[in-house]
Amino acid sequence: MCGFVTFFSSESALDPRFQTPVPWIGLIRHRGPDGQRSYTEEGAAMHFTRLSIIDLSDDGMQPMHSSCGRYVMTFNGEIANFKDLAAQYNLSLKGRSDSEVLLELYRILGLRVGRVIRGMFSFVVFDRITKTVVGLRDPFGIKPLYYAVNDGNLILSSEIKPILVALGGSEIDEDQVVRFLRRGEIDDGDRTLFARVKQVPPGHGIAWREGRLSIQRYREDRLSCPTLDEEAERDAYYKLLLRTAKEYLYADVPVGVSLSGGFDSSLLAHLVKAHSGSAVPRMFTRGYKDYEGNELEAAGLVAEHFGFDFHPVVLAPEEVPSRLMTCSEQQEHPVTSISVLAFHKLYEEARSSGIKVLLEGHGGDEIWAGYSYYLQPDSGLCSHDGSTFKLNEEILLDQFRSAQGRPAEAPSDGFNGSPLTRRQMDDLFGWKLQRSLRFVDRASMRYQIEVRVPFLDTDIVYPALSLPDNWKIRNGQLRSFVREMARKVLPDSVALRPKIPIQDPQRKWLRGELKEFVSDLLLSSPLFIEQFVDVPRLRQTYRNFLANPDRFDNLTFLVFPVFLEAWYRALKRSLATQKEVPCG
Repeated sequence: MCGFVTFFSSESALDPRFQTPVPWIGLIRHRGPDGQRSYTEEGAAMHFTRLSIIDLSDDGMQPMHSSCGRYVMTFNGEIANFKDLAAQYNLSLKGRSDSEVLLELYRILGLRVGRVIRGMFSFVVFDRITKTVVGLRDPFGIKPLYYAVNDGNLILSSEIKPILVALGGSEIDEDQVVRFLRRGEIDDGDRTLFARVKQVPPGHGIAWREGRLSIQRYREDRLSCPTLDEEAERDAYYKLLLRTAKEYLYADVPVGVSLSGGFDSSLLAHLVKAHSGSAVPRMFTRGYKDYEGNELEAAGLVAEHFGFDFHPVVLAPEEVPSRLMTCSEQQEHPVTSISVLAFHKLYEEARSSGIKVLLEGHGGDEIWAGYSYYLQPDSGLCSHDGSTFKLNEEILLDQFRSAQGRPAEAPSDGFNGSPLTRRQMDDLFGWKLQRSLRFVDRASMRYQIEVRVPFLDTDIVYPALSLPDNWKIRNGQLRSFVREMARKVLPDSVALRPKIPIQDPQRKWLRGELKEFVSDLLLSSPLFIEQFVDVPRLRQTYRNFLANPDRFDNLTFLVFPVFLEAWYRALKRSLATQKEVPCG
């Protein structure tokens, strides 16, 4: 896991300020404190920082040159099946890193490499002969890849801030801000909150030659037809899970788990335990001070059942104001819940304990049909807990109000399936999961933690999506297929436990401990959100909530604008240290 920022010119000469390591290495050093290196030649500059996970020697360092000397690569992520691929293609390697395997496979396969690798990745390859640049992002967007084109230059980066510094700032994309304020929609598609900065969509590649840019899907995944023997399919799927967990546990550094007390976490804990032998994995769980909705007790029971070394990490309300500003700057987009702040603290404490890799269970609800709203008609007009966004629309300025439309859907290229499967696909590629994956990437990499998500491996996702609907949901039971599979290895009390939405004390703290912070922020001046939000009406609606909280089923009308304001202030302050600021 690493960070990179790269520059390429369509002309022969590249701006000299892009060729020096300063300030580019400094802007991404938090992603890779174990080593830094730059590669430059006429028309190209590639800056890299390394978080050493596999093959800690210099053989795994980047920018990496292919054995033929033609290709230079920067790579962020992990290739789960790199050892199998090295054997399959009989690769001759200097070291043991997945990075070298990836680059040598690209030398042989070109863009087809994206069809054979599994894992999480974003990488950029420079062809020194044709001066072509190619970048690929993993199928589900676990790892980020941002880009911008300016004055004949292509900039590609693991984070947005280096691009903003290189551009000298960017206008805010007002349409994206309004989408965020309405429904929290962000991170889907190719747009960011900055008009001049784009992202490569999941499962797509970017190519650049002689100043011409193209972006296209590099793989076509279609759903298969399972046999009619459900029990045989469950046994085969369990074996896939076991194999994948083993691949994702491979590292030359300490590995732990970050889990809750739910079904996905319990299943992942079982898979980890199956490969741990006599080792005692460390398990980290986030919680909240003096909050009855904590999952700490349930998570502690999971840890006890599997013999894990349990580390609860508790966020207190008095930490929120300062952590909100810090996390908003690190996230580069607004946070949407104080649970994100709790994750930041969890990764911070995990790293201080010596952990460099954590496994987490993201994606289970999407691939196994775990959301309760899958039982209801698809209206597209409510949040995932069934509450409405009506107040979000009402606090917008008149010029930004409109009838609430459906959220952006996943690209349909190459996919088939039932209406339920389509909803699952929409959730996989839509703003909800993409937003969560960005939260995890920024939070974990800020503290030099590599988070791996084995349930989002293509060999796990597509067989699950291919299942018949009546295997996924049976007699109102969500995740029926995988729950029945898990009953062979988990107690029924765990395997059949109904889904309990993860809760945080946001509602409680906004009425109590955070009331003064929120009120003071909304009374301050100037406010960035005044360009979009009727602030007096927002203040009054907040007062109404404080007086009659039970009348409000959804607090995003308040949380989104408050956290958006915190984001803008934090990012502007951070970029000011580089003498560059975003344009309002």
